[in-house]
Amino acid sequence: MKRFLIFGLLLAVVLPAWAALGPLTPEELHERADHVLLGQVNNVSCKEVEVDGGLDRVYRLNFRVDERIKGSLRSGLTLPIQCRQTAERPAGWTGRQGQNEIPAEDQKVRVFVRETPEGIYELLEPNGWQAL
Repeated sequence: MKRFLIFGLLLAVVLPAWAALGPLTPEELHERADHVLLGQVNNVSCKEVEVDGGLDRVYRLNFRVDERIKGSLRSGLTLPIQCRQTAERPAGWTGRQGQNEIPAEDQKVRVFVRETPEGIYELLEPNGWQAL
């Protein structure tokens, strides 16, 4: 019985570390974002990048800002927004998985974006956009 209890406690501690990030709540998205914008994804490009002994798919969304909900960006801008998805990782790897889904070209969306110190606009992970 003791073994099962110890095994159960070990699983309770270790398994969450292997799990992917759960989606952020609407409140968390709005709070963590530097910019919340409504608009349209004009096009999407993708490249694979080596990282942590594996591969990421890095996407660039060409996004037209139709309306600003939060932040300093104005309507009418076309903004490059970056996001990523994990493509391949070595066995036993844990960490951020990137976006659960990538918006499609010509899709109208609400985006939750953070601005990096380097001036790059990134979707919050793992669910930094919503279809409209």
